[in-house]
Formats: sequence, C-alpha cells, structure tokens
Amino acid sequence: PISTLLYTIKFEVMSENSCSSSDEEDIVIDEDKVQELENKVVGNPYDYNAHVELLTLLDQGGDIDRCREVRERMSGLFPLPPDMWLHWINQERLFLPLDKQRVRDTLSNLYSRAVKDYSSVRLWCQYCADVVSVLEFSEEKTRELFEQALSDVGLHVTKGIELWEQYRQYEEALLLSISAKLSPATAEGSDGGTGEVADKEFLQDLYNKQRSRVENLFQRQLAVPLTGLESVLREYREWLGDEGAVSPHLLTRYEAALKKREAVQSYEEALENTAPPHEEEYHFYIEYERKNGDPARVICLMERALTDNPLDTARWIDYLQYLVCGTLLLPFPLSYSPRLQTEITITTPHSHLVPLPLNLSLTPRSSVPLSLSEVLSSLVSQDQVLKVKDVVLRAYSRAIRNIPWVVDVWTQFMLAQQRYQLHFSHIDETLEEALKSGFSDARSNVLLWKCYLSCHWRQERFKPLKSNGSCSDVEEIENSPLSQAFQRAVNSVNQTFGEEGDPTGELTRFMAECEAERDDLSSFRQLMSGLFESRIYKEQSRLWLEFVSLELRYGEVEDARRVFQKAIQCTTDNTELILQRFLHFESVHGNMESYDNAALKCRRQQKKIDEKRAKEAEKQEQQSKKQEQQSKKQEPSESKPSKKSKQPLNKKRKMSSEPAD
Repeated sequence: PISTLLYTIKFEVMSENSCSSSDEEDIVIDEDKVQELENKVVGNPYDYNAHVELLTLLDQGGDIDRCREVRERMSGLFPLPPDMWLHWINQERLFLPLDKQRVRDTLSNLYSRAVKDYSSVRLWCQYCADVVSVLEFSEEKTRELFEQALSDVGLHVTKGIELWEQYRQYEEALLLSISAKLSPATAEGSDGGTGEVADKEFLQDLYNKQRSRVENLFQRQLAVPLTGLESVLREYREWLGDEGAVSPHLLTRYEAALKKREAVQSYEEALENTAPPHEEEYHFYIEYERKNGDPARVICLMERALTDNPLDTARWIDYLQYLVCGTLLLPFPLSYSPRLQTEITITTPHSHLVPLPLNLSLTPRSSVPLSLSEVLSSLVSQDQVLKVKDVVLRAYSRAIRNIPWVVDVWTQFMLAQQRYQLHFSHIDETLEEALKSGFSDARSNVLLWKCYLSCHWRQERFKPLKSNGSCSDVEEIENSPLSQAFQRAVNSVNQTFGEEGDPTGELTRFMAECEAERDDLSSFRQLMSGLFESRIYKEQSRLWLEFVSLELRYGEVEDARRVFQKAIQCTTDNTELILQRFLHFESVHGNMESYDNAALKCRRQQKKIDEKRAKEAEKQEQQSKKQEQQSKKQEPSESKPSKKSKQPLNKKRKMSSEPAD
C-alpha cells in the first residue's frame, strides 16, 4: 500500500499513567466518589467541571469503557478541547490490532467530530496522518481532507507549516510511487508491445499531473506568510533541479509573504510570551488584520482566539457578525476544493490559496472590499454559496455549544437557518435546544419566543389560504402553526414568570399585528382587548397609542376613536400624552362635533388628574409633617433642658404674660 512509502508520522500519545495496563492494576477507582459525581452530573448536566472530574477519576483508573460513556455524554453537551479529543482518539487506537475495521470507523467518526469543535493544527495533523496510515482513504478523499485542513488552519503563522509539509510529503510520496513504475528497472522484461506503450503513456501522463500537484503546493505554500518559508524555497529549488527556475511572479509573492510575516511577527511573539487566553494580545492582532482587509487571515485568527478562550461571549458575537454582516470575500478561505481549480491568475490578498471561478472579476489590490452579496452574485457555482452557508451555520452551531446562555446567539442562529432556507424543522430543533439551556431571566425567554414567532410568520406570510370560505379560513388561521406557536409561547412565559415576564405584552402585540396583516381584524382586536384586561398593560399609555396606530393602519377611524376613549379612562402613566394625541386625532380625522366631544372628555379627565394630584400632594405634605414631628421626638435627651432649668423659664414666661399696671 502507498502508506508504506510515506513519511513517518510522530504522534504525541497519551502519558503512560493513563493507558498502560500495568498502571491500571495499581490504581483503584473510588466508586463512592464516582457515584457522587454521577449524581452531581445527573442533577445538573451542564456542570462542566463535574464531568471533567468524573472523567479524570475514571481515566486514572484505566476504565476505558466508562471513560468512553462520559466523553460521549460530554460531547453531546459541550465542545471538547483538542487535547481531550486527542486523548480519546489515542485510547481508541489501542484497540486497532483487535478489531481493525471497527476501530477505523470509530476513529473516522471521532476525528470528524473533533475538528468541528475547535481549530487545532495538532489535531488536523494527526487526523491527516491517520487518514493515510490507518484509515486508508482514497487519494481524492485524502486530498479533500488536506484541503479542508488548510482552509481551517493553513494560515496559522507559526504552526501552519506543519500541515503544509505533511500535505506536500503525501503528494511527493505518490509522485515517487509513479516514478518507480516508470523507471527502466521496472520496464525490464517487457516486450515493448502496444499494450506496454499505452501503459507507459498513461503512467507518464499520471506522473506529469502528479508533479503539477506537488509544484502547485510548493507555489501556494511559498505565498503564505508562515514560519520557515526560507527552507521551503530552498527545497523547491532543489526539487526543480535543472529543469527550471523559480518564476519572478512567484518570487514577488514570496517576498510579499515574508514582508507580511515580518509585520505580524511582534503579534505572534506577544502570543508566544504570554499565557492563555491572550485576550489583549488577540485584540490588537485582530484589529491589525482587519485594517489590512484580508478576511481569510481574520477568520483564522479569530478561530485561534476562540480556541484559547472559548467562553469569550464578546469575541463569539464579534466573529458571528463578521461572518454574516462584514464586507468579506467570504468564499476565499473556504474554497479549497481541487475540483474548482481554474486557469486564472489574480493578485487579491491570498488568492493563491483558493482556486476561483473564471467569471469572478476582482480589482487587483482593491482598496474597497466587495460586499458579501457582490461576491456571491458573481459566482458561477452554487457550491460556493453552499460553502458560505455551511461555514456560517457551523459557526453558529459551535457558538451555542460554547455560550448557550447568550440568547442573541440562539436567535441569530434561527434567523441564519431561515436566511439560508433550511427546512423549518431545523428551526424547531434549535428552539427546543435553546429552551433546554434554561434561561433564568424572563427577557431572554421573550426574545427567544419572539424570534421563533417571527420565523413562523415569514414562513406563513405569503402562503395562500387553501379555502375561499370565511369559516374555513378562520379555522385554518386558528390552527395554523403560527397560532399554535403563539399559544405555546405565551403559556410558557406566563407559567414560568407570570404576567410580569412580558411586562409590555411584546408577544401578544406581535401576534396581534400579524393577525391584522393577514386581514383577520377580529382576532387582532380580540388579542389587543384581551391584553388590556390586565392591569399591568392597560395603565401603559404607550401600548394604547400603539393600538390606535394599528387601528388607523388596518381598521377604520371609528375603531381608533373607540380605543382613544378607553385609553383616557385607563392610563395612569403620562395620561396627558393620551389626551394630547386624542385631540390631535380629532383635529385630523374628526368633525367639529367629534372634536368638541373629545375636548369635553379630555377636560373632565384632566380635572380628575388634577384633583388626584392635589390629593396626593396633600397626603404627601401630611406625611412629611408627621415625619418631621416624629424626628423631633427622637432627638437626643442631651439637647433637652433639665427640669430645674425649665422652671425659671416657665415663671419668666408667666410673669411676662401678665398685664402691666
């Protein structure tokens, strides 16, 4: 097999303390402690530290089966760090001699899951090495995996060269095997017939294609700012030999890569000389890359930052916004598939990394970045668009596993799923996962449900009713997924937090406007009227004004007038605003009679307000006098005059009060 011709891969296998059979006999597992931790995990599945403590205890005892169960449970709840994945994979590799096919399937599954959690050069290198020497993928599948690895970590300045070298060594080994078949020694004993000539021509063509692959890898690597580029250039010159020289164009790109590497060297040294999570160091580094307008490098750097600090909420949100809303050439870092290669040369930043469609015209070294929509509209293949979709959705799926307590990530994930036209069942699944994460505050629950309802509304908005009869239409609307979702949302919030959970009636107001939008004014008014039956809503003038606005938009003037007449009787906060708006409404929409009636009602209501305020002011004044009297009684006794000193004063007051002769 070709793997016997390849380089030797060095694995960093787990320590002997955790995997040697001799140590397993020396360490006895504390079953009581294990049971205690199991109960703790069952009581709170999201207690990450309890999972780690349990796994460590079982791992030290050499119980691989139970370690596997704990890891599976953990990976279903949390993203696992690269070291934990490698430890798990290396343990499973121990069973390779016993059941080769089963272990191959297990390793393939574990690797594919591991690389989705965090970006790690070390993990990708071992994955690609095992693909060649253990999993024995086909050449095409192996190349796809290497290209996927390059798109993920190939721009890592200090460690990326390891992966490039590994990829190139794989292709050079294939080239060596073809060359061996073309050598004169191999041809000895052949009769030189037509079949032999045809085979030789086929092998020669295969050799030329394979040599082009190796040369292409050299050229791509030399244009990336990586540590060790000087040695790569020397190897390339040796590999070319007397057959050719390095092209001036490649040397120009090589010099640009060296210049770029020199520019970021200080940032890399800052990361090297400080301990994780390097928050400040990554901040300045990312800002520098952003100013240089190279999205591929920004994405790679953000992934590194998230790997070092996976719970950084601000960094996750910044990363997601950068992917979705930034002016990025987003397909560039994603399109490494060899089947998209074309004969095209452009000089945009890092275009050497990615083969582009022929009709994608870009201004070389343009100072104005293209928007995402402009790039997508210029792509021939939908495959490019799918790659953008995949990377965005994968980023969101990772974010909700790292920071599940941030409701904005869940809501944006649902919107992204609808934006990329996924089946609505995916949005349903996201909602259920979000509810399981257990938001403790009412506001997060309301925002989550409102986003879910808005997704339903967009799904149903332009969906025509199946029937034409009004009764059937009403029944269809009442049984619609949106209506059912709304009832579930309101019940969920009320049961958990009560009416105070949605203090402004946001869910009901949203549903009411949806009903009005689809011309079901009866349901619209029923929802709004039901909302104002509760005291906490009917006293809010802002909600009444919104009701009036919706009536003017969807209903009749008389309906809006009735709402105003109710509002001036119910509101307690900023009632004067309601009175002013009512008079303004009648000035625009009413006649003289309706205006006079409104003015009379407003004066009466204003009089009630003034009387109420006067009573409150009087009551407040009485309370202040009472408090003043109580404070005087509580004065220290030292400040009061003694009884002896009081008598002469009283006498003096008495004498002075007698009338003079």
